[in-house]
Amino acid sequence: MGNIEAKIDGYEIEKAIGEGGMCSVYSAIDKQFGRSVAIKVLLPQLAEQREQRERFLTEGRHMAKLQHPNVVQVYDVGKCNVGPYIIMEYIEGKTLRQLMNEGLPTTETMTIGAHIARVLDYAHSKGYLHRDLKPSNIIIAKDGLTKVADWGLSKSMEDPSGLTKTGIVVGTPGYMSPEQILGKELKGTSDLYALGVILYEALAGVHPFGELPITELLAAQLTKKPKDLAKLNSAIARPISNIIHSLLRKKEVERESNAAWVAKRLEDLSEGAELKETNDNQTIVLTQLDVKTTARQKRNPLLWLLPTLFILFVCFQLLAPNNESKLVRAPIFKATDLKSLYELNIRYDVFAPTRATFTMDGDLYEKLKLWSANIR
Repeated sequence: MGNIEAKIDGYEIEKAIGEGGMCSVYSAIDKQFGRSVAIKVLLPQLAEQREQRERFLTEGRHMAKLQHPNVVQVYDVGKCNVGPYIIMEYIEGKTLRQLMNEGLPTTETMTIGAHIARVLDYAHSKGYLHRDLKPSNIIIAKDGLTKVADWGLSKSMEDPSGLTKTGIVVGTPGYMSPEQILGKELKGTSDLYALGVILYEALAGVHPFGELPITELLAAQLTKKPKDLAKLNSAIARPISNIIHSLLRKKEVERESNAAWVAKRLEDLSEGAELKETNDNQTIVLTQLDVKTTARQKRNPLLWLLPTLFILFVCFQLLAPNNESKLVRAPIFKATDLKSLYELNIRYDVFAPTRATFTMDGDLYEKLKLWSANIR
């Protein structure tokens, strides 16, 4: 990781413990309080760029304002001989990515997810979005406490700094919501989408859309539905699968938006509150999706007769042979830009034949490839 060049008054830097594309991280001793701290220093080549300096210092200011047991605590922000720095609490533990690689029990995954949802509920109530939630930004301390770190892309919903405007895309492709990919104005539901991806990946052992090149991954985030988690892993209870899929809906308005509710449901699931069987002394706790399904089941089945007959008629017309062709070809919905790709999915995700495909023209593919190269 190179030599330790940073020098900060009042701190004895011990060793380098990490380095990424933007920062170096050191362990140090706070001489005044005798406590261990972590010091994050912006890399010298980036410290020369005004926007990078401002973004880095904004991360420190945002974290300092978020006083929550599941947020890494910030003690100080400033500048030293090599550039801006953030002094944070030192946490002994592992990242969620490391734990996922080792294998996580379902109950522990639900507990970690509940901790993250509590952080999101708190941050959103204070007007902040994280925008870069992913397993490597989540630390699980030795005492089991979850800590959400790396708020470098966090944004005030009021955005007084003007560092990020609507239409500018930032984030990690595999954990970006559809609206984030499209550069739209974001709400708390975008962070909850990322939480859904994390939980799906932790329980399934694979990303919801698999291992894809970045351009294909971005398109999948916009157009494809992940496989049913409960069918992918039979050990996953249906209520767990339901809540995770409710976070992964493409349409923002249909996605679960209440982080506090999500946290409570995950806590219930981690404590075994879901009951698969019932008797006179038991109560079944239903998810929102379960409640809607139950309500539909109670309706008069005759109400479904006409729509069902109509659908069968349409399918018959599509598949019936005619004088010109033995089989009607499945439509191909072509997108010429990210916006149209997204709108095609929203319009046809229910009514399109299952064989329908989406294509991107060469210009869109090249734009995606160029964009993805710039964010690596």
